[in-house]
Amino acid sequence: MFAFININYLQIEHDITANDSGTYKAWEQVRNIANVLFVLVFLYIIYTEITGRNSGSYNIKRILPKLIIGAIFVNISYYLCAAAVEASNIVGSIILAVLGPEGIAGQIGPAAISLDNAANGFEDGVLTDLTTNMLTKAGIIWVLMAPIAAVTISIAIVSAAGIVLLIARKVVVAMLILVSPLLFVTYMLPNLEHYFKQWVRLFTQLLLLFPVIAF
Repeated sequence: MFAFININYLQIEHDITANDSGTYKAWEQVRNIANVLFVLVFLYIIYTEITGRNSGSYNIKRILPKLIIGAIFVNISYYLCAAAVEASNIVGSIILAVLGPEGIAGQIGPAAISLDNAANGFEDGVLTDLTTNMLTKAGIIWVLMAPIAAVTISIAIVSAAGIVLLIARKVVVAMLILVSPLLFVTYMLPNLEHYFKQWVRLFTQLLLLFPVIAF
């Protein structure tokens, strides 16, 4: 089940973050809106500076570094997010390679089935063969039937709930990438900066799920 989830749900496909994806095309539109907002924010700061109405938090000397960083990051936010997604996939895959059947786990003892075979177990009949072999051990299987059934049902329920959450995770990651230009605009505004921090925290937590679950 883990192998199946890993192949289909934990890894965020390149199609979601590719330069010709629907996410990218939608991000371009949001980026254009964010650039307009950036210009409006800049004009507002200039206006308050000229009229002497600027507050301490919007003082141009204090906010100018943020304006420069924000102007750059608004236009490269998609590539930053895509790089973070790829880093999550790479780290998760490395953990599997180091700790999995081909790494430390393989040194401890042989696996009943490899992750590669398990991922396609329903297609090539590997899981069916394992089940058939177990059922031939009548003296053992009937004794263990009740606890095995209880554990299997529990795993199935947890896995089903996990799959739903992981599907939602991909959707939320795509949405967070989509709105990233607007969040970099909020980074420039002292009163709205906490929204940017919340976006960074949520995006990071979602990407860390693959390495954590792999571990």
